Amino acid sequence: MRENKMDEYIKIHKAGGVLIKNRRALAVRSRKDKEHFLIPGGKIESGETHIEALKRELKEELGIEVVEAFVVSEWKGEPSPCSEIVEFYWSDSKNSSGVKLGCVFEKQILPWLKEQDLID
Repeated sequence: MRENKMDEYIKIHKAGGVLIKNRRALAVRSRKDKEHFLIPGGKIESGETHIEALKRELKEELGIEVVEAFVVSEWKGEPSPCSEIVEFYWSDSKNSSGVKLGCVFEKQILPWLKEQDLID
C-alpha cells in the first residue's frame, strides 16, 4: 500500500514576527524568495522556544534586538536588511505600493492588523 504523499514531507516549524512602525507592517524579501515579500522570521532550531527562535531570526535578518515578543512592539536598533534579507517594505493595509506580498501576509495578516486598528 502506498503512503500518503504528504507523509513524505518533513514538517518544519517556523516563527515569524510582525513589526509595526508608523502604522505600517514590515515585510521582507530574501535571496531565496525574490518575488514576494513575507513576514520576517524562520525555522525554529532544535531546543529553541518560539520566542528564542523569533529573537534569533530577527537579529540575523534585520539586525535588531527584540525587547518584547509576541507583539514585537519594542526593539533596539533600526531594521536593516541582514543575512538572507535583501530588501524590506513597510506596508499599509492596502499595499499601496503594489509590491508582491506573500499570500498569508496579504490575505490574513494585513486585514487582521487593520481590523485591530494597528495599521492604516
